Amino acid sequence: MSLIRKSNLKLQPVLFEEFLSFSTKKGQIFISIFLIGFLSIIVKALLHISPKALGDEIFYVLFTENISKNGIYQEMANGNPVGYTIIVNLISRIGFSILTSGRILSFISTLAVFIGLWNIGVKFFNFSKPYVIFAILTLIPGIVTSGKYIYVASDDMYYTAFFIWIAVFIWETANSWNNGWNFMLSGAVLSCTLLIRPLALLIFPATIVALAVTAYFIKRPAFKKYLFIFAYILGFCAVFLLQQTPALVEKGKIALENKTPDSVKTGVTWLQKSELTNILRDEGKKTEDGKSASWKQCNDYLTEHGPESLPKHFVQRFMWHPELYIKYCFIGTLKIIFILFRHTGILLIFPFILFFLVDFQELRKIIFFETFYIAYLSLYVIISLNLIETRHFIIPLIFMVFAGVLALQTMVTKKYKYSNLFGLAQLAILSIILLQDFNFYFFRTADWIF
Repeated sequence: MSLIRKSNLKLQPVLFEEFLSFSTKKGQIFISIFLIGFLSIIVKALLHISPKALGDEIFYVLFTENISKNGIYQEMANGNPVGYTIIVNLISRIGFSILTSGRILSFISTLAVFIGLWNIGVKFFNFSKPYVIFAILTLIPGIVTSGKYIYVASDDMYYTAFFIWIAVFIWETANSWNNGWNFMLSGAVLSCTLLIRPLALLIFPATIVALAVTAYFIKRPAFKKYLFIFAYILGFCAVFLLQQTPALVEKGKIALENKTPDSVKTGVTWLQKSELTNILRDEGKKTEDGKSASWKQCNDYLTEHGPESLPKHFVQRFMWHPELYIKYCFIGTLKIIFILFRHTGILLIFPFILFFLVDFQELRKIIFFETFYIAYLSLYVIISLNLIETRHFIIPLIFMVFAGVLALQTMVTKKYKYSNLFGLAQLAILSIILLQDFNFYFFRTADWIF
């Protein structure tokens, strides 16, 4: 069901809409300056891109090489993200290097993301053209400058291009709530994305929370609602176990994407690395790269203090250092809020205004998407504490922006007296974001990747 019916889309012109239409002089100037500004950032970065693999690119190049050496089955057993590396491998066979192939795929995937978002905005959110442009212009700085992942050999944008449509499919299934097979298929499709990156293990519980909360507003027997959610979980788990069959057969354990260097001591985990970072920071000691503890520091710490000196799971992490855990959960939450505000402006608060503007039927979709990204961000901060990576917020960023733009269009439709002021304020913030990013990329850094 569309949130705003087509009969309501003939909105009375308001001032900020004039900046979001190519049919007005203001719109032509504003949109052109915005797009040219970020296009110049992309071109500048591409001209200065490193000829060598950096950061996570090193692992993805290695994963892709291993596909040719060991075959798909063995690499699935090793935790290789074959859903991504197979495509990179195929592109490389045209004649490009693996590194260049990965970067080409990221760039193509980014274009696919924006094309998909345009279609989703029009078809599923029923945005009129100025508001689709509003959403896209807001997401351009959020995605383009969110770690520069649109032109590096990583799976972030490739994954996003698939997931935005999967999110719509899950919502459409939850909105009708009358076909258990669709719920099972939704879970299965989401589970398939684990072949690209393990982010679905965080997205999956967030969608369960969103489905459970949305179910409260669905007029169906309680047993049927619980049964459909169980079907969703069953679909996800069945495909997950099927994907893990090579790993279980070959190694007797689950294998997910592993970016731990070969030189790292056996048994050291990312959780331990994260915990040591917080311990060192709390003691006023420096980490090796200024951001997080290095693998060498983890090895040295475990050697000096014993193999049980760092927690091996989240329960231990909380039980051993509860005050430290709560402290860095709070710090991580503030970091996430800042990152999202930095890339969305005041759209960050718009979705919550919707609760006071929409009717019951419209509220269901709002609750689903808002519950999802709140659950996702909550799980993220609990797991990562204050070790925040901006690339992990591309998906919740999209959800927030679309919900925020929907709120603004709803306010205009209902003739909310402050809607024009909110729209102009958001455009002003977008202009400031453009200036900040332009200044950073052109005048403050020579390190274009990671």
